[in-house]
Amino acid sequence: MKVRVSLFLALIAILSACADNNAINNADLVGVNNLAEVTGPPESRPMSGSAQSLAIESDLLPAGCVENAPGVERPNSGVAEARSDGAEYLAASQRVDGWQIQFDCPGNPGLIVNVVATYATLEGAAITLSRRWHGEVWERLDAGTLEQLDPMPGLGDLQIVFQDANGTIGVEFVYRSSYFFLTGTNVGGADNYEFFSTLANEYLAEIKSLN
Repeated sequence: MKVRVSLFLALIAILSACADNNAINNADLVGVNNLAEVTGPPESRPMSGSAQSLAIESDLLPAGCVENAPGVERPNSGVAEARSDGAEYLAASQRVDGWQIQFDCPGNPGLIVNVVATYATLEGAAITLSRRWHGEVWERLDAGTLEQLDPMPGLGDLQIVFQDANGTIGVEFVYRSSYFFLTGTNVGGADNYEFFSTLANEYLAEIKSLN
């Protein structure tokens, strides 16, 4: 179980950083035809609160899910060390901070992991899923070691959904000036797409209620 989810955890430190004050190239964004969702009204301001304050709460998870360890900070210093382009990424994305939390659950998924990263600007968060700054995931998608799944309704244009050969699903999405990641171990080869679609939308609704 831990081996499967580690495929995603190994990417997290690399995925959750970015920054350049230059204009964003729309063609470089993931599945985005324009930046209206990110830069236009009514969602026209950065989010408030730390990454930790935006982490998922256990009340959104299945009954019996409990934190298996205290949440951990994912600071910019760790991102800079994990990425060969770390300094450039941090400058381009204006990343502020990050947080990771994980839960043991009695059913399927058996382990649920949540990562949050916050950015100073909506534009900085928007570029985090682009091919330019999200190469580790896109290279694996292009190579076929990850399978890209259909976008999840309700999460907007700035999202990537994928799974590995074990059926472990990863959901990445951006809302305003924050990045969110959900994944969990697949028990018994079940199809977890609907589970994570429901969870991600309930999570997003909670985030919206905070800001």
